[in-house]
Amino acid sequence: MKNLIMISLLSLSISALAFAGDLDGKTFKGKIGPSNEKKTYEDDLIFKAGTFVSTACETQGHHATNYTSETKDHVTTFVATTTNKEGEKMLWNGTVKGDKAEAKIVTTHADGKTEDWWYKGKTATGMTASKKAKK
Repeated sequence: MKNLIMISLLSLSISALAFAGDLDGKTFKGKIGPSNEKKTYEDDLIFKAGTFVSTACETQGHHATNYTSETKDHVTTFVATTTNKEGEKMLWNGTVKGDKAEAKIVTTHADGKTEDWWYKGKTATGMTASKKAKK
């Protein structure tokens, strides 16, 4: 029985690690906009428990999704893909260096047309992913 409990706890620990990402617990406050326009939107990027969400894109049905990341030489790269119920897909390719985050986003609309977007932000002072989620 004791061995079964130990194996179960080890299994849960390994599962938790599989969903953790290099950026978990970080929130970035910044702006997002289409590459061919001057218009920008306020946006927070939230990384929590292996998931990524853009608050600006969440209003368009792009909810939290898993992300992958890799850190090398103090630079973390991340990739995430969201799809809303209308079939619009957003592919995020970003980097985090120090307190700055940048990303290039390719939006593919349901009709197949694509649009390039960008994101730039900084670590949100005094705001962690858990605090933001409670708002």
